[in-house]
Amino acid sequence: MAKELIKCPECGAEFELSQAISHDIENAVAKKYQQKIKDIEEKAQNEVKEKESESEKKLREERVKYEIKEKELKEQMESAQK
Repeated sequence: MAKELIKCPECGAEFELSQAISHDIENAVAKKYQQKIKDIEEKAQNEVKEKESESEKKLREERVKYEIKEKELKEQMESAQK
């Protein structure tokens, strides 16, 4: 079976048709999966940011509760001392 050759219009180099097709397929698949990887990374980063935000909110809430409790205890101590 004779190998079909293609000539590059830019540089004039000749290569097999099967190589050209394989190259195009490889590029298409690589591009597709690179986009999927990028999407997954973005999703993961968003989830991390969301969890950090939730953690910071919980921390602020706990800090407020602590400060209220601390104030109550100080008032109780002052009342007990009187």
